[in-house]
Amino acid sequence: MSDKSNDQSPLKYFNTINNHMSDKPNDQSPLKYFNTINNHMSDKSNDQSPLKKYFNTINNHMSDKSNDQSPLKYFNTINNHMSDKPNDQSPLKYFNTINNHMSDKSNDQSPLKYFNTINNHMSDKSNDQSPLKYFNTINNHMSDKPNDQSPLKYFNTINNHMSDKSNDQSPLKYFNTINNHMSDKQNDQ
Repeated sequence: MSDKSNDQSPLKYFNTINNHMSDKPNDQSPLKYFNTINNHMSDKSNDQSPLKKYFNTINNHMSDKSNDQSPLKYFNTINNHMSDKPNDQSPLKYFNTINNHMSDKSNDQSPLKYFNTINNHMSDKSNDQSPLKYFNTINNHMSDKPNDQSPLKYFNTINNHMSDKSNDQSPLKYFNTINNHMSDKQNDQ
C-alpha cells in the first residue's frame, strides 16, 4: 500500500499490477508479453479530478503488429478518464471500459478470443459510501471450461469491493487482487 502521506486522492493506495514482463527470455508461457499497469503517476499538477491525476493506461500488444505471433497480439488498450459525465460526483466517474476481443467472433482463432470486458461504474449500490463503489468485476476465461485449449484458459478474475475489512480506512479498502496465470495448475502447458 502506498505511503504517500500527503496524497489526498481516492486512489492514493493503489499500487501496480506486475504481470509476466516480456524481458524474460526463457519464458514460454502465453502471458509472457503482458505488460504492467502503471498507476498513480502524480505529475499532472493542474489536474483536480480523482482519477485523472494518478491513473495511467495499459498499453498492451496492439493488434496492428502484423508480424507478431504472440498470444497477446490482439489485446487492446484501456481507455480511461472519459470525463463527459457531467453530473457524476463519484471518484471513479471518469473510468471507462476495456473492450477486448469479444467471444462472438466465430472465425477468430486467437488465444484471446474469449476475453470479455470490464464493466465499470455500476452505480446502483445506493448505500455504498466508498470511493470504489461503482467498480465492478472483470470476468475472464474461467478455468472450468474443460474443452478450452487456449493459452488464457487459466486466467482468473478480479474480485473487487470485498467489504469485509472492517478496520480499513483507505479509499481502496474494498479492492482485492488479480490472480493471473498461476502455473501450478496441473495441466497448464
